[in-house]
Amino acid sequence: KPNYQSCIPSKAREEVVERHPDGSKARCSYYRGPDCVGWRLFEESGICTLEVPLAGGKQHGVIYSWFESGALEAAEPWANGLAHGVASQWDESGFLVGTYDMVNGTGLDLWWHRRFERPGYFLAEARYMVGGRRTGYEWWLNEDGRSVHEETHWLLDAAHGVHRQWCGGGALVEGFPKFFVHGAEVERAAYEKHAAQDPTLPRYRRAEDQPSREFPEAVRHWLRQ
Repeated sequence: KPNYQSCIPSKAREEVVERHPDGSKARCSYYRGPDCVGWRLFEESGICTLEVPLAGGKQHGVIYSWFESGALEAAEPWANGLAHGVASQWDESGFLVGTYDMVNGTGLDLWWHRRFERPGYFLAEARYMVGGRRTGYEWWLNEDGRSVHEETHWLLDAAHGVHRQWCGGGALVEGFPKFFVHGAEVERAAYEKHAAQDPTLPRYRRAEDQPSREFPEAVRHWLRQ
């Protein structure tokens, strides 16, 4: 079963920052003296859906999120503004859906989504992070575990590669693929010229305009679950 231990001090002073239309609290900040040590989001029902602890203005401690039912959904440890440690995600019954490990903001960030056609969860998002910034591929996976509906390649949070989006039938969305170099969109010919000289840019391959993908082992591990 998931274990909740708040990293926001229990004696911290609560200040309501935003309210719902009915007057109930929607967002609260928490203070020890002049220092903000965290914040929480609440539903109109009073259920907390997100808790973010802070230290020195940076995310520090375990970030928790909850379902609207009040069941714990995810716990992600942070240290000095970077994801650090083993993050976990559960379903509403408390069953562990999946985990991933980050070291000072570096690793493979994962997220699972409830299945549409049958009970259970599937790996829906996978992105490589380096020092807290997206670097490498980011995939938004389909429920079949063999294809994606969006793929982006990043370098330090700037789009840097081929960006593709697909329709439900597997055809590319009109206007895709798009080509980026250090966050700037360029024409395909210019991109291929850059990619021939820049090893951080993936080469454009027409076959990859199809949504099927061969994922690395770190992703395949969770697709076999």
